[in-house]
Amino acid sequence: MPESDINSVAVLDPGGCACGLQDGPLDGCICTSTERVLRLYAGGQSRLPALTPGQREACLGELHRVEGYNRTDYAEATDQELCRGVLYAWVDFCREKGLM
Repeated sequence: MPESDINSVAVLDPGGCACGLQDGPLDGCICTSTERVLRLYAGGQSRLPALTPGQREACLGELHRVEGYNRTDYAEATDQELCRGVLYAWVDFCREKGLM
């Protein structure tokens, strides 16, 4: 990613890596591989395969862990909506715990 674009990536934007390195090398990126994949799906990367039933279940499980999120609200969501929901749930959890 060109240096000028790094500042345009919102840290909490599900389409962008919090480190500003989503299109670059993994060196220095603190995002987990799960988070990076969720961000790709949330960003609408059309070349990705559909989530498997197991992957969808894992995402629904993550949503269920965060207060205020209901897995049934996402049962029929698109892959993009589901992954975006997980990222937002994680952000809400971190805010609730005072981590951000």
